[in-house]
Amino acid sequence: MEEEKSLSREQSLELITSMISLIIVAVVPQIIISMREGRRRGFKTREGDMIGGIWFSYGIAIFVFSYIDSYLNIGHDVPIYLTLCGIPTFATGYGRRFRPMILGGLAWFIPGLLLRRCYLKAKRQHV
Repeated sequence: MEEEKSLSREQSLELITSMISLIIVAVVPQIIISMREGRRRGFKTREGDMIGGIWFSYGIAIFVFSYIDSYLNIGHDVPIYLTLCGIPTFATGYGRRFRPMILGGLAWFIPGLLLRRCYLKAKRQHV
């Protein structure tokens, strides 16, 4: 069986940066599309408000966690960021019954869980 590698701090930051870039690439068009739809529709829906609240909560969670992580230097936080990215994506897809977003949300969870598993295994070996 192939030996699993743990990520260095630099590799973790590089992974987080690439994930944030992916988020920006996905979120910016969604914001533009939502704004255009809102103007065209002329009214608000409860579904739209709910999804807006989910993404607003996600932004707050990322900000708070980033602040806490930089202050306490927790380390090995990539699995948490990946899982956090999956939550609003999955919830939005589920709420709109849009299968690609549901699968996209799950796709964020899987690397988060795998990296967490690798971290715990490496931690047990070094204790």
